Amino acid sequence: MKQAIIILILLSTAAMIIPLSAQAFELVPCGRSGQQPPKDANGVTLPYKYSDFPHANCQLQHLFILIIRVINYLISMAAVVAIFFVLNSGFGLVFAMGNAEKIQTNKEAIQNAVVGFAIVMLAFVFVNLLVNGIFGSTSTSRNWWDPGCLYDIANTANGCPQLQFGGTGTYGGDAGVPGGPGGPAPSGDLQTLAAAVLANSNITLKDTDPDWGQPYQAKQNVIDISQGLYPAVCSAEGGPGCTPGGWTSGTVTVNPAILSSLLELAKNYRFTVISLTTGKHSAGSTHYEGKAVDIALPGYNRTVWMQVRNLLDTYGGDAKCEDKTNPNLDVLDCNTTLVNHIHWTLPFGAGGNVGGQCTGAACADARLNICGPVMPSDGCYESVVNGWDAQIVAGVDSNTQICAGVDSVKMLKAIMARESNGEPNKISSSNPPSIGLFQMKVSTANSKKAGCTTDNIDQAWLLNPANAQAQACIATAFLKTLVSGCGCDIRQLAAGYNGGAGGAGACDPSVNCGTAGTGGSCNACAAQNRQTKRWECLWDDNAHLTCNAGYSQTRVYAPAVEACYGRF
Repeated sequence: MKQAIIILILLSTAAMIIPLSAQAFELVPCGRSGQQPPKDANGVTLPYKYSDFPHANCQLQHLFILIIRVINYLISMAAVVAIFFVLNSGFGLVFAMGNAEKIQTNKEAIQNAVVGFAIVMLAFVFVNLLVNGIFGSTSTSRNWWDPGCLYDIANTANGCPQLQFGGTGTYGGDAGVPGGPGGPAPSGDLQTLAAAVLANSNITLKDTDPDWGQPYQAKQNVIDISQGLYPAVCSAEGGPGCTPGGWTSGTVTVNPAILSSLLELAKNYRFTVISLTTGKHSAGSTHYEGKAVDIALPGYNRTVWMQVRNLLDTYGGDAKCEDKTNPNLDVLDCNTTLVNHIHWTLPFGAGGNVGGQCTGAACADARLNICGPVMPSDGCYESVVNGWDAQIVAGVDSNTQICAGVDSVKMLKAIMARESNGEPNKISSSNPPSIGLFQMKVSTANSKKAGCTTDNIDQAWLLNPANAQAQACIATAFLKTLVSGCGCDIRQLAAGYNGGAGGAGACDPSVNCGTAGTGGSCNACAAQNRQTKRWECLWDDNAHLTCNAGYSQTRVYAPAVEACYGRF
């Protein structure tokens, strides 16, 4: 009996070890060091998008993942134990030596083990079918029988669809480019936006020490709006104070684009809303018209304050790090000894294209600068990307220039910075997905692999860091094919890489803007004296009534790549 117990313990231990080594199994699904966003030289976490590091901080969904992992793990161990008892009882029958009592005992043990094994397998199937039914994607089935899915239910590779533990935000849009914002969405249900702001853990609404006394503060403004009411509106110093219900006109409320933009901003930053339509501001302040907001970023250094100010400018309107002693002065370096908040004014229906002379229907990204480099709010991840220097240089080999004046190594690093932030396990949500360090599709990689690798490229190959050199070689080859259509221009090459070059590609002349058009009425980057490209034109029709949403990602991505190119 003691021997059987020892064997059982050894088998149980083996059962615990095998899944760990075979599947790279991790019991804790979140908060591990390898799941954290990059930090700067001072150890301060750089701003990041939640979708790029979804497991950095533990949330409720990770509790479900942990519970299901433990259940699957224990069930698989129980199956091994059941098999052991079948084998043990079988040997007992062989060595019973005609002893009727031992024979009967071992027969019953085998029967019990088989029944127990069946129960375990049925439980195994039931649990995983239940998980797929409740949390699985509605468009595809989850391969619950695959060990890679069973032991890591957060796995989205190898045929394991993403489990959906919550809804996806729709406020303000999302450009889908690593580290890039989608811009504000002026339209939408104001009540819903206000409720979302109240519920957002990254947004703190000031509710203490209001200038005009309680309840005239930012939090009450948002609460009122969420309940379908007009917010209280105050007056300047020496004025009559505050009037509930949208001021004396009864019509003043907060610009919906401000609330949607705050939700967009909260994807990357934690901040405090100090004032909306209340507080003591200068006479005629846009706060009292629902067109302004004051925010503070406690705990962040001036670099982050500058990033946020510049990011708000891309949403439209005008943002400034307001000087404490002179509200009309924008402190350019956002020195926090001189500044205690960012003041952002966004008029209702603000729009326009900063790069040219285009008019038409207001589009969400109309204020983006698409005619020059734009430093992304989350930086270029230089330290992480430079860690791949040896592989990139080796992959580029003798192709040191994509074309005259465009350095291949710098171009690949800039693309890697915006595509994957230097993280090799990145998989996009597109169908088919873009994968790996350079976010290539399997078909594209296979079509451009000549001279780089003889391997049959699949998703696993693109996710393997050992193939980084070959991937750099393939990305170089692909970029060189874009030169004929996009020209020898960093920003245009980036647009072709992101927006596609097949058929009517991103770099093709626009038929709705500029001199290349058939009746178009503007040139997006008029100062550059060239044809407007498809990705640059804001509209999809010559009347400029329909926004060109297909290249929204590219309009953020290409200027960011050009800016990052200069950092390497």
